[in-house]
Amino acid sequence: MNREELEEAIQASFDGNLSPEQCEELRAILKTDAAARSLYYQHADLHQSLVFRMSRVSPFDSAKSVADMRLQVQRRRTVRWSITAAVAAMLVVGLLLKFTVATSHTLATFRTASGALYTIEHGDGDSQASGELGQQSVVHLTQGSFEINLRNGVRSIILAPARVELRSEMEMIVHQGTAWCRVSEEGKGFRVLTQHFVATDLGTEFGVLVGAQAGDEVHVFSGSVEVATKDGKKQIHAAGEASRWSHKQKLEAISAKPGKFLTRLPAEPGANLIVNGTFEFGAQPDDANFGVFATASLLPGWKFGRDVTVAHRSANGVPGYGSGWSNLLSPTEDIQVSFHNSRKPYEVGTIDDSLWQTFMTEPGSRYEVSFDMGGYFGTNKPGDVSITAFVYDGDATSGPHLAKKSSRRVGNYNGSKGYNARVKFLFTAKSTSSTLVLTETSANSDSASPVLDNVAVRLHQEP
Repeated sequence: MNREELEEAIQASFDGNLSPEQCEELRAILKTDAAARSLYYQHADLHQSLVFRMSRVSPFDSAKSVADMRLQVQRRRTVRWSITAAVAAMLVVGLLLKFTVATSHTLATFRTASGALYTIEHGDGDSQASGELGQQSVVHLTQGSFEINLRNGVRSIILAPARVELRSEMEMIVHQGTAWCRVSEEGKGFRVLTQHFVATDLGTEFGVLVGAQAGDEVHVFSGSVEVATKDGKKQIHAAGEASRWSHKQKLEAISAKPGKFLTRLPAEPGANLIVNGTFEFGAQPDDANFGVFATASLLPGWKFGRDVTVAHRSANGVPGYGSGWSNLLSPTEDIQVSFHNSRKPYEVGTIDDSLWQTFMTEPGSRYEVSFDMGGYFGTNKPGDVSITAFVYDGDATSGPHLAKKSSRRVGNYNGSKGYNARVKFLFTAKSTSSTLVLTETSANSDSASPVLDNVAVRLHQEP
């Protein structure tokens, strides 16, 4: 701003005619420019004097007009009036700063999918209205998915487990988690920071993935992104390109995987307390024999171990779980989950062979758990596959359980594959939340796999 523009902005601030963006700009100038603050105090002097004049409480007996008042302010300041003016100026500055903080307090609004578990820390002791995020707000998402809508039009879908911090409406830090972003024209230049790089939007849709083990990833789906590493190197990623920070301390090209990210919040109809119990509300899994290993975008709402797979079609496009020549369809003939243990010795019944979800309950109320369980058998060897459902109080995944139920299927070849009758059992809630854990408990899953679909928890209706 030049001097004339600065004076106009200061006067407009006293009149309450500044937009939130103009207030933010003026506040930044006053904080860093001593000359601008001096000019501000002079105008505050005049403004306060005019307030006295209009209220017929003039501090100067001889002031008859605004012109008189200006001369008297300049030539006949008394110590008392200097103190009064200074206090008045500070009050006005305080009001201005308060106004600018209030108008810029909210950077974004947010929504969550049903069943999401999260906490929010607001920076500098700020408090936010329900459903709002401010500068330095940190979101800790332990289950489910979370949508952030910034006021500049940038939209982001976060998948658990995640820790995300808003630095400004143009900058977000992903400490952990999966974040998909669609940037509006107004938000062009939006930046996502990770430990290893900064991804700057150049008009695009992209995703960033920060895991606990693997290197940070960036995937570009439309437009382009500039990726700058801490050593000063920069790369432009076009649509369809992706890279990962490798153990060699550099970015290495990988295949872009839209299926790792969600572009909308999943929605679960009806009274089912389990989010995405049908496994249909995530991204579509790639065609692969015996499914692909689960990711947050494939199974939103769920937590899972490393041996859980998600299957829709085999590598040759045949629907179901299997290898293409012999596939298993669930009762609803759609996406299924399996516990495909590819390690030896087999370790069934561990967290690796489990998926789980915490949901809200009412202490003392009874609930019905139900699920479809089947078995896939690939050779002539005897097979014995089973899945056990455990319900724990609170968010625990081990220890004393409230109830459990197993479903078992025995077979020895392709003709034995299929689903059992639907499994149902009841439990009584002890607190405001419970956790359902489904885990493989097979006696021998060599060349065989248990499969799962249509998980539900509903309030039990007594007959």
